[in-house]
Amino acid sequence: MKRFNKILYSTLASSIIFFCFGLILFLKPELTINSISYLLGSVLIIIGFINFIRYVLDNDKIVRKFDVDLIYGIIGMVAGVVLILNPTAIATVVPFILGMIIVISSAIKLQYSLVLKQYESSNWKPVFVISIISLIWGIILVFNPFKGAVVITKIIGVFVMVYAILEFSEVIFFQKNLKILKKSLEKK
Repeated sequence: MKRFNKILYSTLASSIIFFCFGLILFLKPELTINSISYLLGSVLIIIGFINFIRYVLDNDKIVRKFDVDLIYGIIGMVAGVVLILNPTAIATVVPFILGMIIVISSAIKLQYSLVLKQYESSNWKPVFVISIISLIWGIILVFNPFKGAVVITKIIGVFVMVYAILEFSEVIFFQKNLKILKKSLEKK
């Protein structure tokens, strides 16, 4: 039973941590995006620096001619510096690419809905409406990717908080039923 209690308490602690993390994502999405950019930029600089040093310290001249550590080192350090100096860079690239994918997919679905209309299918209207909404969302992401990243971060925050609440509810449920379980085990 003590082991079961430890599992319940660790689950309770993790649900509280997840809820706090989701709350930060929801309330401070810009801070979260910037922090991720700073962290990723720092990691890229460190990896780039390690590759650069490995290239410089390599004494085998034949291997050195074909080694790409210098290239990886320079690219890693430059990318890291760019992310640190411009933390919104990562927040604009990912939503832009996602927006382009959504625009293309929505355009295909829009065309599909018009084909359904041409063949007098009753299902063309919902497909048409959904494709228009998706198309608008994709265009917003393409033309304002940072704002899109903020919205996506907030949505992720809400999902994390809901997950934490569900996990917390499970702990309470199990805790209440622990007494019943304990009594049934004692009878055996």
